[in-house]
Amino acid sequence: MKYLKYAVMASLLIGTVEASGPMGMIPNPMKMEMPDPMNMMFDLMNRTYDVNDADSQRMMDEAMKMAEQGNVMEFPWTRYAIAYVNSGDPAAGATAHKKLKCHKCHGDEGIGEDDDSPSVAGQIPAYTFKQLYDYKVGLRKDKDMQKKVKKMTAKQMADVSAYYASLKREDKIESTSIPHLAKNGDRSRFLFACEKCHNEKAMKRGLQTPIIEGQKVVYMTDTMMAFKEGDRDNDHYSVMGKIAGKLTDEEIEALAEYYAAKPVDEDEDED
Repeated sequence: MKYLKYAVMASLLIGTVEASGPMGMIPNPMKMEMPDPMNMMFDLMNRTYDVNDADSQRMMDEAMKMAEQGNVMEFPWTRYAIAYVNSGDPAAGATAHKKLKCHKCHGDEGIGEDDDSPSVAGQIPAYTFKQLYDYKVGLRKDKDMQKKVKKMTAKQMADVSAYYASLKREDKIESTSIPHLAKNGDRSRFLFACEKCHNEKAMKRGLQTPIIEGQKVVYMTDTMMAFKEGDRDNDHYSVMGKIAGKLTDEEIEALAEYYAAKPVDEDEDED
């Protein structure tokens, strides 16, 4: 135990691990050895933990209580939290989706009703859960979402996240040209290729790395612009803020169009 304590202290000093509140510590992916910073997160999310359900519920209740009291903190990704998120029930989530009228923006099958409403179908549960939590505690701002999530219990958040993960996401449009940044990045600006974190293999690994293929183009453009301008900063270590801050508006638009599903208005033009 003495040596373990020294190892953790050394990691904190080096910067590969950072404290995340009183309930756990999470790795800093920007300071870990590349090229695949998602391996550790993949192991965490897919490990079978010997965790008592009551302990997971107790930890989640405490986190929600702190949020309701205005004690804003980043979501504590501990083994208890991971076990809780993974316990979501898709069937119960489908019921909550209807009861809370989430379909008004996200569609009956999790596909955004218009181009500036995000599609949530096929998204990893951990990412969806974290966004709901962030809205609940005010780390992510949106009047409608904050009002909606305020009414949700942690159980509903886990169930809805599991339900959306079970749905089929829209296909990415076929593209004849691939933005250089998507596959290669830009070493001169210290930018990794987008697919380093958002490729098919890695997209389901991270605790907060979203699936972006098949997302609504307007929503994706607005989201990256929000990261660029500092209007959104609820990602750990501000990774996306740092990346988006180095992109031109034209590059953001090109990447959004490359990864996006076909716009809704194009479907309407065909009818």
